[in-house]
Amino acid sequence: MKKRALLVLLVAVMILMSGCTDKNSINDSGEKENTVGFRISDIEIPEGILQINNIVRGEDGLFYMSAINEDCVSGSVWKKGTGQDIWEKEYDYEPFFPDEVRTGEYELYSYISPKGDLYGEAFHIKDKTRRIFRIKNNVAEEISFQIDASGIEQGTDNSIMDYRFSPDGILVVGDEKGQLYIVEEDNPQKTKEVLDMKEDGYYWDYYVSAENIYVLTEQSIDMYSLATGEKIDNQELENFSEQFCEMEAMAPESYASQRIIVDDSGEHLHIILENKKGVFEYDNGMLSRQMGAAGTNFIKAGHLITGMEWDGKDSFVEVLDSVQDGAQLLKFTKINESYHISEKLSVFTLRENEELQELTKEFMAANPEVEIDIEVGLTEENGITASDAIRKLNTKILAGDGPDVILMDGLNVNDYIEKKILLEVTDTYEEIKNENVLFDTVVETYREGDAVYAIPGRFELMYETQKNDAGSYPAMYSAEMAAILYRTNLMKNQTVEKEAIAEYYKSLEELYKQCTHDMTEQDMYKLLENQQLLSEDLQEELALYSLDASRIYGYLNGVQDYQFLKNGSEGELSYRLLSQDNKIMYVPIMVFGVVKTTPHKDASLAFLRYVLSLDGQKNFGGRGFSINKMITEGDLQGVKENTVSNDVSIIDFSGFTDEQIEDILKELESAQLAANTDEVVFEIVKNQAVSYLSGSLSLDEAASQAERKIRLYQAE
Repeated sequence: MKKRALLVLLVAVMILMSGCTDKNSINDSGEKENTVGFRISDIEIPEGILQINNIVRGEDGLFYMSAINEDCVSGSVWKKGTGQDIWEKEYDYEPFFPDEVRTGEYELYSYISPKGDLYGEAFHIKDKTRRIFRIKNNVAEEISFQIDASGIEQGTDNSIMDYRFSPDGILVVGDEKGQLYIVEEDNPQKTKEVLDMKEDGYYWDYYVSAENIYVLTEQSIDMYSLATGEKIDNQELENFSEQFCEMEAMAPESYASQRIIVDDSGEHLHIILENKKGVFEYDNGMLSRQMGAAGTNFIKAGHLITGMEWDGKDSFVEVLDSVQDGAQLLKFTKINESYHISEKLSVFTLRENEELQELTKEFMAANPEVEIDIEVGLTEENGITASDAIRKLNTKILAGDGPDVILMDGLNVNDYIEKKILLEVTDTYEEIKNENVLFDTVVETYREGDAVYAIPGRFELMYETQKNDAGSYPAMYSAEMAAILYRTNLMKNQTVEKEAIAEYYKSLEELYKQCTHDMTEQDMYKLLENQQLLSEDLQEELALYSLDASRIYGYLNGVQDYQFLKNGSEGELSYRLLSQDNKIMYVPIMVFGVVKTTPHKDASLAFLRYVLSLDGQKNFGGRGFSINKMITEGDLQGVKENTVSNDVSIIDFSGFTDEQIEDILKELESAQLAANTDEVVFEIVKNQAVSYLSGSLSLDEAASQAERKIRLYQAE
């Protein structure tokens, strides 16, 4: 793929050497703006596209997109109607290139104009040379973009970087020296110079309207005539530039983060500028920040923003490309009337949760009238226990000062239902169920009769593996074992009896004796708390990949875990899903409930709908299986071959066959019994377990004290 690192580096150096002075500082802390001008939404890109070259609005009013396919040596052209988000394939552009460049030795790029012509590049992978073609009426004409750099350095075919078109199809190209040239439509061998580097320096971006070219530089937007290439003075642009400097709207971190659109069809200029500091709008003589940096989800690590284009009157689409994540396409819809934030939601989570942060970020981007604050019960700073955090939460709810939504992982959900704290969300559940194919048992975990009170967004299974030729292999004392054994052996009922606790402690003791490593009480507590010790301490990674353990407990919390169990063990391991009373157990996670007394019922339910929607489930990431069968099936189909190695062994993982995918989906559908995830009970049990394993208390004393403390907690 084309590399632009040199340009980025040069621009960064020039930015550090120049810029505006005596500027007023603006708030860049990530606080949400009171006035929101745009709503961001994703547009789904067809499968097989690696990179979007450009998008233009054609003379017929439709949008056209030229893209590179995943093989890098072919490409395609797509179209869609204004206001639609589904792309239809027009044709593959590879056949229109000459035979001598369709050899696999060239990467083929193409940039479509509003008239339907293609300007294509054949980039030789080895010697880095480039041949340029204009494909008009299906006929390829080789042209030259050798550009005279006005004595600085002779340009070459390899210097072209940007292709932009006017609405009438006139092409303006930019070279890697930061200069712009107009390509003559009737004779594409000739160009008119627009920007002289000696006078104006580098450009960050440029936009071509019907009559003018608008060039964004370090301190201003300058205007040039499309007909002549001459610079034109404009009072509105001078006014913009002055406000641009005063607001510190520049983002000097990256050339690729600066994009502009200029609408000069009206009485006044209308400019949209976006960068790492947000989305800015210049309209009726005023520059304002319409969306703060915290509201923009399009600047991501590894992404290169390759351009924007109007989508009708009130919205535009933006092209993003990333060699790591694949292409991305976003639509910014202009909200005609400015308004203040109408609702502010509070979401409680017992522990820090990255998936929750991502979900709220995406939701706020799509719903700018709602702001969400996340309240974390357990932090490194407050140093309290889980029981203290939950007690504080309950006190606030009873006082009418609680959150609107609760992420209930680690809480006793059934207790909140019994005490009538949660709002019935049956209608919301039914809406989602009518639109999606769900894992019904999991999604209805917290149904009481005809009512649903909380809904998991994802779930995990638990498993035990056995070495088929077990012999003298020891069991592996893993960080997950204690928690899994607790969930499967201790939580058969809401009431935890002393005898069950004692049996659980015996199981832990059996595993502890097989562990050859000496552990302090603090080490044991961390182990029981499901915190990983260093791999070299327990050789966990070694045992997992070299298969030197006869018995391993683990969570099935993603398709990669299934890949290891089914395709990475070469018949050396067998596994079983953990169950009780012949019912496969599952762990509901990302469980959301709405507090019954919330004053923001509609917004809270809207957030819950987003969590369960197809878009929300796609944005989840992290651990567990989606409650949406279509997403989980797609994840299984997307598993690729890979190899994992360490100092001991190398394991090749294959993808899944159709038969394996069918079997896995059946296993997931068989999950019938939810494990109780009350973290306070586990906190009590593990505290007494450490006392027993370290010899501070006898088995009877430890189990009795645990039972007594659990009963006191449950009676509160």
